[in-house]
Amino acid sequence: MARGWMDYVEGRLETPFGPMHFAITQGDHVSISAGGGTSDKTPRIVVNRVPYYAHFHFFLQPDGSWAQRNYSDVHMSPEPSRVAREKAYKGIKAAWETFIAGDEISLLEAERGHLNNEIRSVEDDIEKAQKVVDDLAAKRNDLLSQEQAIENRRKELMKQGGYPAPRDWSPRGEVPEHGEEEEI
Repeated sequence: MARGWMDYVEGRLETPFGPMHFAITQGDHVSISAGGGTSDKTPRIVVNRVPYYAHFHFFLQPDGSWAQRNYSDVHMSPEPSRVAREKAYKGIKAAWETFIAGDEISLLEAERGHLNNEIRSVEDDIEKAQKVVDDLAAKRNDLLSQEQAIENRRKELMKQGGYPAPRDWSPRGEVPEHGEEEEI
């Protein structure tokens, strides 16, 4: 039986800058956004009296904290000042860490969903590969059938006294004897 797609663990996160939408896509990754096309249509966040579309990616660290992996994990539009960007990052990071602290069940559920979806993807790939294998097996069987028909015809000719004499393909109309080289 085919697996169903499991949705991400999603919800609403209250931050110092306004509500944001979160989606835990794996046990060690969360996507937090506001002001964009999220399912709950959260408004833009306001940092230093400026409204921003914001999209943050946080990754669980070995020490239990959450952090960005690189600069592009934090996207805000319009482009904020360095101070506004850092303020938003620190405030949203703290809100997330406070919210998720002790909620291992949500992280495990997100990881379970991620693994389920990966298994589903692999099963789909196996199904596609099986169709390719089945098609190749059918093609091989057809070719083997054609080869057998030729072998059957060859055996039939051999029973009737062998093959007909070889055709003369030499430029002079002669078939050279075995071991002789043909002069041109």
